Amino acid sequence: MTDNTKIIHSSHEGPMLLHGEFIYLKNQERPNGNIYWRCKEYSTLKCPASITTKGLSTDIINLSKQEHFSEHPKTSNLDVGVLSMLNNCRKRAITETIPIRQIYRSELAGLVSKTKDIEKVAKNIPKFENVKKNLYKVRLEDLPKIPKERSDIELSLDRFCLHQKFS
Repeated sequence: MTDNTKIIHSSHEGPMLLHGEFIYLKNQERPNGNIYWRCKEYSTLKCPASITTKGLSTDIINLSKQEHFSEHPKTSNLDVGVLSMLNNCRKRAITETIPIRQIYRSELAGLVSKTKDIEKVAKNIPKFENVKKNLYKVRLEDLPKIPKERSDIELSLDRFCLHQKFS
């Protein structure tokens, strides 16, 4: 494992590779298990940088000879912290039943205490209003659908057959 390379997870882009000051998105998985990563700024800046790793590990097989463009934004520890915070919110929205706003505030407080810079966090963090729809959507995907009509309710389980117990 390379010291300056790690896998980070995002709710939208899926797994991402952080190498140095740059983020790479998973582009394709090859039949031999190797994963081809393309610079996150490929679609906007046509940045040609890429990395190939052995599976979802940080073992780099090939680092492209192409350099990042000079106008390319570099990734800070705060950017990684924000991505990690949003991913934690997503995981907690699935596994916990507390309100989504409370999960968001809790994760935000953790990020602020970790970075010790509330002003930078406030500038870089997405507003709750911008992420709540996605968090509620993730939570609802895991919950069973609420029946809309009486015919949608399934009462054939043994515990609902009271007349059999008392006859």
